[in-house]
Amino acid sequence: MPDFLDADRLAQISIVVLIGLVVVAIVVAKVVKTIVTKAIFLGIIAIAAFAVYSQRDEFKECQATCSCTLFGQDVEVPDNPACGEDAIDISQLLNLQLLQELIADE
Repeated sequence: MPDFLDADRLAQISIVVLIGLVVVAIVVAKVVKTIVTKAIFLGIIAIAAFAVYSQRDEFKECQATCSCTLFGQDVEVPDNPACGEDAIDISQLLNLQLLQELIADE
């Protein structure tokens, strides 16, 4: 994927795509006359909308693990100090916070 398509931007784009799919579904529902063709088109649009929505939800979770993908393509995680070459080990950071809490409690 291009560098300008990071996880945050793709999450925003997915909302636009979902809105576009709703608009296309409305147009199909009004324009297509036969019920079978209408059902096929609306079914395809519903599957596409579900796929985009499920990928969008994964962007929220994957940024913590630094391993975001969009339909199998790797996506860069922006502005996360735990990702990249200067990565901070989150488990060590959590252990340090727990240790500080234990010392503060004593």
